[in-house]
Amino acid sequence: MITCELKRSHITMTVQPRRIVFLAVGAVFLAPGCDGKGRVDPNVSGLASAAVRADIEAVRRYVERGADVNACEPKHGGTALTAAVCGGSIEIVRYLLDHGADPRKGWALIPAVRRRRIDLAGTLLAHGADPNTPRAGGVPSSLTIAAENGDVAMLRVLIEHGVDLRAEGVPNPILAAVRGGHRDAVELLLAKGAANVNTKGPDGRRPLSIAESLGQRDIASVLRKHGAVK
Repeated sequence: MITCELKRSHITMTVQPRRIVFLAVGAVFLAPGCDGKGRVDPNVSGLASAAVRADIEAVRRYVERGADVNACEPKHGGTALTAAVCGGSIEIVRYLLDHGADPRKGWALIPAVRRRRIDLAGTLLAHGADPNTPRAGGVPSSLTIAAENGDVAMLRVLIEHGVDLRAEGVPNPILAAVRGGHRDAVELLLAKGAANVNTKGPDGRRPLSIAESLGQRDIASVLRKHGAVK
């Protein structure tokens, strides 16, 4: 069973093959995929379902029938490309991109980063995906998620594609890396000039205070070398 987790603040949304059409893509298609009488375009919903099942032949059939590869719902913002990433098929992701899918629409980069799929994330970024997605206040960005995972390779890919290391309005990636106990991620972020090392988190604590409370002496030492205070 394929599971795709998308975390927003303290909310975790789980998208499974038989449910993605409703949770992340299909309700999603109620606006652009309707025929004006409340009926959902079967080509659009079918495309999403085929994409998350990683069924390339079905995806091709729906696209050839004229399914809108960029249909995007207002609530979750998912597209067929989002479904393809959740399905984990790089072949389908590339096919959709080659047939007009816009990686700047929807939030396809988020599940790619959360699942540590550098191949998917790199492909989306190479085709113009925004490395700073999402930009909503308080919502973990791709950078924060990679830091939380301690995924140094993903962090490097995001940095190479111009991610904003000092973006405002999103959780501090250094805090995320510290909480996860990821020294390598902390060192990389600091070396690349990430957000102020003394920025306080929602609980009012700074990275150094958190590291010490968790017994992370090596990370605390790194933070001090970069001017961190409690």
